[in-house]
Amino acid sequence: MATVTTFDKTAGNLVRDVSEAIAQISPENTPMFTTAKKTSCDATLYEAQTDALAAADADNAHVQGADATYTVPTDVAIISNRTQIFQKTASIAGTTEAVQKYGIASQVAYAVSQRGAELKRDIEAALVGRDQAAVTGSSSVAAKMASVINQVDSGVTVATAAGGVLTEVAILDAHEACYAEGADPSILMTNPAHAQSIAGFATASGRNRDITGGELYNAIDIIVSPFGELSVVLNRFQSEDHVLLVDPDYVEVATLRPMTTERLAKTGDAEKVAIRWEGTNLVKHGKSQGMVTITA
Repeated sequence: MATVTTFDKTAGNLVRDVSEAIAQISPENTPMFTTAKKTSCDATLYEAQTDALAAADADNAHVQGADATYTVPTDVAIISNRTQIFQKTASIAGTTEAVQKYGIASQVAYAVSQRGAELKRDIEAALVGRDQAAVTGSSSVAAKMASVINQVDSGVTVATAAGGVLTEVAILDAHEACYAEGADPSILMTNPAHAQSIAGFATASGRNRDITGGELYNAIDIIVSPFGELSVVLNRFQSEDHVLLVDPDYVEVATLRPMTTERLAKTGDAEKVAIRWEGTNLVKHGKSQGMVTITA
């Protein structure tokens, strides 16, 4: 007598065993957005004031009884950035929402959760993913905010052309430039592509690594230089061409419209939603941050 096995059940009436958990490893960490100070703005152009002291003058000496002389001080400078509208959408057929599904009760709610996470990643990419200048925008062109990278002053930017490899010297030069201007960055933020180069600083000539209990620690968490300490923070969404020395006290993320989920007008047999955030960022002083540009 023939024995029926699962391989004979081609009609497909076997009960499926599908895990209720939905596996996802897509990164959601947004280091720059998280560390920046949060504030609000009331216009599509967000502005701030900067100033600087005159250079120190070792020849500041005057004869006795001399009349005072006066110079017109340099006025404060106005810096600004444009707000940008970030949006994600989802359209779910009524039938899709109604049928039973593994792992989720509502396809609409799941889509909102997923698109919201993606929106945060987009904001992070706009902050540090490229050298983006501000775009004013028009009725037909979307306004864009300048990236943090674009707002760093050239006086605290160091270029390294060592075959596209980040060097310790370049970081120290940028840190020194910051120190000379009065800046005090505390974070070295970099794309993971440069993590191995940074880890290699520990094996430079004249340095030794401790191997304890058979464990080899091949990473650098903090760089201590004559100009201060820098905590190394990896950012998956950061440009590979720019390494930032960040002082979070001088980086702001300003919200014009907070992240909101809106149910759109229903057309046809589908639920439509949009997730939006409108805001900008501002480096409060261009010389408060440092940067190393990586060139081939």
